[in-house]
Amino acid sequence: MRVLVLPGLDGGEAPRLPLVRALPPPLAGEVVAYPRERLMGYDALLGWAARRIESPGEPVVLVGESFSGPLAVRAAAAHAGVVRGVVLVATFAHRPVPGWLRFVATSLTFRLPPPRAFLRQWLLGPDASDDEVDVLRREIMAVRPAVMAHRVREALTVDVREELAALTVPVMVVEASRDRVLGRRRRRALWQVRPSLRWEVVDAPHLVIEREPARVAELVSDFAASLA
Repeated sequence: MRVLVLPGLDGGEAPRLPLVRALPPPLAGEVVAYPRERLMGYDALLGWAARRIESPGEPVVLVGESFSGPLAVRAAAAHAGVVRGVVLVATFAHRPVPGWLRFVATSLTFRLPPPRAFLRQWLLGPDASDDEVDVLRREIMAVRPAVMAHRVREALTVDVREELAALTVPVMVVEASRDRVLGRRRRRALWQVRPSLRWEVVDAPHLVIEREPARVAELVSDFAASLA
Protein backbone atom coordinates (compact mmCIF):
# COMPACT_ATOMS: atom_id res chain seq x y z
CA MET A 1 0.00 0.00 0.00
CA ARG A 2 1.23 3.50 -0.83
CA VAL A 3 1.05 6.55 1.43
CA LEU A 4 0.81 9.82 -0.47
CA VAL A 5 1.45 12.94 1.57
CA LEU A 6 -0.25 16.11 0.34
CA PRO A 7 1.77 18.90 1.97
CA GLY A 8 0.91 22.09 3.80
CA LEU A 9 0.84 25.64 2.48
CA ASP A 10 4.44 25.72 1.22
CA GLY A 11 3.78 22.61 -0.87
CA GLY A 12 7.34 21.37 -0.44
CA GLU A 13 8.79 17.90 -0.08
CA ALA A 14 11.70 18.38 2.32
CA PRO A 15 9.79 19.09 5.58
CA ARG A 16 7.72 15.89 5.12
CA LEU A 17 10.55 13.51 4.22
CA PRO A 18 11.18 12.46 7.85
CA LEU A 19 7.60 11.15 7.94
CA VAL A 20 8.05 9.24 4.69
CA ARG A 21 11.30 7.71 5.92
CA ALA A 22 9.72 6.70 9.23
CA LEU A 23 6.97 4.64 7.60
CA PRO A 24 7.60 0.94 8.23
CA PRO A 25 7.53 -1.68 5.46
CA PRO A 26 5.51 -2.65 3.54
CA LEU A 27 4.23 0.93 3.33
CA ALA A 28 5.85 3.03 0.62
CA GLY A 29 5.62 6.78 1.22
CA GLU A 30 5.84 9.69 -1.19
CA VAL A 31 5.28 13.45 -0.98
CA VAL A 32 3.25 15.05 -3.78
CA ALA A 33 5.10 18.37 -4.00
CA TYR A 34 3.30 21.29 -5.66
CA PRO A 35 4.66 23.61 -8.37
CA ARG A 36 6.38 26.67 -6.95
CA GLU A 37 5.75 29.04 -9.85
CA ARG A 38 2.21 28.24 -11.02
CA LEU A 39 -1.02 29.62 -9.57
CA MET A 40 -2.96 26.43 -8.80
CA GLY A 41 -6.04 26.31 -6.63
CA TYR A 42 -7.67 23.20 -5.26
CA ASP A 43 -9.23 22.31 -8.62
CA ALA A 44 -5.90 22.41 -10.44
CA LEU A 45 -4.05 20.65 -7.61
CA LEU A 46 -6.63 17.87 -7.70
CA GLY A 47 -5.61 17.19 -11.30
CA TRP A 48 -1.94 17.51 -10.37
CA ALA A 49 -2.26 14.89 -7.63
CA ALA A 50 -4.42 12.57 -9.74
CA ARG A 51 -1.45 11.27 -11.75
CA ARG A 52 0.33 10.13 -8.60
CA ILE A 53 -2.80 8.65 -7.08
CA GLU A 54 -3.70 6.52 -10.09
CA SER A 55 -0.17 5.36 -10.94
CA PRO A 56 0.86 2.58 -10.54
CA GLY A 57 -2.64 1.61 -9.46
CA GLU A 58 -1.82 0.26 -5.99
CA PRO A 59 -4.11 1.06 -3.04
CA VAL A 60 -3.43 4.47 -1.52
CA VAL A 61 -3.75 6.13 1.86
CA LEU A 62 -3.90 9.91 1.47
CA VAL A 63 -2.36 12.11 4.16
CA GLY A 64 -3.62 15.70 3.87
CA GLU A 65 -1.67 18.21 5.95
CA SER A 66 -3.14 21.60 6.90
CA PHE A 67 -3.80 23.41 3.57
CA SER A 68 -4.12 20.06 1.81
CA GLY A 69 -6.80 18.55 4.03
CA PRO A 70 -9.62 19.71 1.73
CA LEU A 71 -7.65 18.43 -1.26
CA ALA A 72 -7.28 14.99 0.34
CA VAL A 73 -11.04 14.84 0.89
CA ARG A 74 -11.80 15.78 -2.70
CA ALA A 75 -9.16 13.40 -4.06
CA ALA A 76 -10.57 10.51 -2.05
CA ALA A 77 -14.02 11.19 -3.46
CA ALA A 78 -12.68 11.43 -7.03
CA HIS A 79 -10.55 8.27 -6.81
CA ALA A 80 -12.71 6.02 -4.68
CA GLY A 81 -11.47 2.90 -6.43
CA VAL A 82 -7.85 3.52 -5.44
CA VAL A 83 -7.94 5.51 -2.20
CA ARG A 84 -8.59 3.19 0.75
CA GLY A 85 -8.38 5.74 3.56
CA VAL A 86 -7.71 9.39 4.42
CA VAL A 87 -5.60 10.87 7.22
CA LEU A 88 -6.32 14.53 7.97
CA VAL A 89 -3.46 16.15 9.87
CA ALA A 90 -3.97 19.50 11.65
CA THR A 91 -6.45 20.58 9.03
CA PHE A 92 -10.01 21.65 8.24
CA ALA A 93 -12.97 21.08 5.92
CA HIS A 94 -14.14 24.70 5.93
CA ARG A 95 -12.10 27.90 6.03
CA PRO A 96 -9.96 27.76 9.20
CA VAL A 97 -10.02 31.49 10.02
CA PRO A 98 -12.39 34.40 9.22
CA GLY A 99 -12.93 34.72 5.46
CA TRP A 100 -12.21 38.45 5.37
CA LEU A 101 -8.52 37.68 5.86
CA ARG A 102 -8.36 36.65 2.20
CA PHE A 103 -8.33 40.34 1.33
CA VAL A 104 -4.97 40.83 3.07
CA ALA A 105 -3.41 37.73 1.50
CA THR A 106 -1.41 39.39 -1.27
CA SER A 107 1.98 38.87 -2.84
CA LEU A 108 3.37 41.61 -0.60
CA THR A 109 2.55 39.47 2.43
CA PHE A 110 5.04 36.84 1.27
CA ARG A 111 7.63 39.07 -0.35
CA LEU A 112 9.98 38.96 2.65
CA PRO A 113 11.32 35.80 4.34
CA PRO A 114 9.17 34.77 7.31
CA PRO A 115 10.82 35.64 10.63
CA ARG A 116 12.16 32.62 12.46
CA ALA A 117 10.40 33.79 15.62
CA PHE A 118 7.08 33.75 13.76
CA LEU A 119 7.64 30.20 12.50
CA ARG A 120 8.44 29.01 16.02
CA GLN A 121 5.55 30.89 17.63
CA TRP A 122 2.82 29.77 15.23
CA LEU A 123 3.92 26.70 13.31
CA LEU A 124 6.86 24.74 14.74
CA GLY A 125 6.82 25.52 18.45
CA PRO A 126 9.34 27.45 20.57
CA ASP A 127 11.50 24.36 21.06
CA ALA A 128 11.97 23.70 17.33
CA SER A 129 15.59 23.23 16.27
CA ASP A 130 17.38 25.66 13.97
CA ASP A 131 17.48 22.95 11.30
CA GLU A 132 13.71 22.42 11.45
CA VAL A 133 13.09 26.15 11.16
CA ASP A 134 15.57 26.56 8.32
CA VAL A 135 14.10 23.68 6.28
CA LEU A 136 10.61 25.16 6.48
CA ARG A 137 11.87 28.68 5.82
CA ARG A 138 13.71 27.59 2.68
CA GLU A 139 10.59 25.87 1.35
CA ILE A 140 8.46 28.96 1.90
CA MET A 141 11.04 31.26 0.33
CA ALA A 142 11.29 28.98 -2.72
CA VAL A 143 7.64 29.54 -3.59
CA ARG A 144 6.66 32.54 -5.67
CA PRO A 145 4.90 35.07 -3.38
CA ALA A 146 1.84 35.24 -5.65
CA VAL A 147 1.50 31.46 -5.41
CA MET A 148 1.56 31.51 -1.61
CA ALA A 149 -1.03 34.28 -1.53
CA HIS A 150 -3.25 32.37 -3.96
CA ARG A 151 -3.12 29.25 -1.79
CA VAL A 152 -4.10 31.24 1.28
CA ARG A 153 -7.08 32.73 -0.53
CA GLU A 154 -8.13 29.26 -1.66
CA ALA A 155 -7.98 27.95 1.89
CA LEU A 156 -10.09 30.86 3.11
CA THR A 157 -12.92 30.11 0.69
CA VAL A 158 -12.92 26.29 0.63
CA ASP A 159 -15.76 24.15 1.93
CA VAL A 160 -15.64 20.35 1.58
CA ARG A 161 -17.94 19.48 4.47
CA GLU A 162 -20.46 17.73 2.25
CA GLU A 163 -17.73 15.72 0.52
CA LEU A 164 -16.22 14.71 3.86
CA ALA A 165 -19.57 13.55 5.20
CA ALA A 166 -20.20 11.51 2.04
CA LEU A 167 -16.83 9.72 1.85
CA THR A 168 -17.18 5.95 1.79
CA VAL A 169 -13.66 5.24 3.06
CA PRO A 170 -12.40 5.42 6.66
CA VAL A 171 -11.03 8.77 7.84
CA MET A 172 -8.59 9.45 10.66
CA VAL A 173 -7.86 12.88 12.10
CA VAL A 174 -4.50 13.67 13.71
CA GLU A 175 -4.91 16.72 15.90
CA ALA A 176 -2.00 18.78 17.24
CA SER A 177 -2.76 19.55 20.88
CA ARG A 178 -0.76 22.80 20.83
CA ASP A 179 -2.07 24.06 17.49
CA ARG A 180 -2.17 27.87 17.53
CA VAL A 181 -3.31 28.21 13.92
CA LEU A 182 -6.53 26.21 14.28
CA GLY A 183 -8.56 26.95 17.39
CA ARG A 184 -10.04 24.02 19.26
CA ARG A 185 -13.57 24.83 18.07
CA ARG A 186 -12.48 24.81 14.42
CA ARG A 187 -10.49 21.60 14.85
CA ARG A 188 -13.43 19.82 16.46
CA ALA A 189 -15.74 20.99 13.66
CA LEU A 190 -14.53 18.00 11.64
CA TRP A 191 -16.16 15.71 14.18
CA GLN A 192 -19.50 17.48 13.75
CA VAL A 193 -19.34 16.82 10.02
CA ARG A 194 -18.36 13.16 10.36
CA PRO A 195 -18.94 11.62 13.81
CA SER A 196 -17.42 8.30 12.69
CA LEU A 197 -13.95 9.80 12.48
CA ARG A 198 -11.08 8.05 14.19
CA TRP A 199 -9.44 10.76 16.28
CA GLU A 200 -5.84 10.86 17.48
CA VAL A 201 -4.16 13.67 19.44
CA VAL A 202 -0.42 14.30 19.32
CA ASP A 203 1.40 16.64 21.70
CA ALA A 204 2.74 19.03 19.08
CA PRO A 205 2.30 22.47 17.49
CA HIS A 206 0.47 23.00 14.18
CA LEU A 207 3.14 21.37 12.02
CA VAL A 208 2.83 18.03 13.77
CA ILE A 209 4.27 16.07 10.81
CA GLU A 210 7.45 18.15 10.92
CA ARG A 211 7.84 17.96 14.70
CA GLU A 212 6.65 14.41 15.40
CA PRO A 213 7.23 12.41 12.19
CA ALA A 214 7.83 9.11 13.98
CA ARG A 215 4.60 9.35 15.96
CA VAL A 216 2.56 10.33 12.89
CA ALA A 217 4.18 7.48 10.93
CA GLU A 218 3.14 5.07 13.69
CA LEU A 219 -0.46 6.31 13.54
CA VAL A 220 -0.57 6.14 9.75
CA SER A 221 0.87 2.63 9.78
CA ASP A 222 -1.69 1.43 12.31
CA PHE A 223 -4.49 3.07 10.32
CA ALA A 224 -3.29 1.45 7.08
CA ALA A 225 -3.13 -1.94 8.78
CA SER A 226 -6.74 -1.56 9.91
CA LEU A 227 -7.80 -1.00 6.29
CA ALA A 228 -6.39 -4.35 5.25
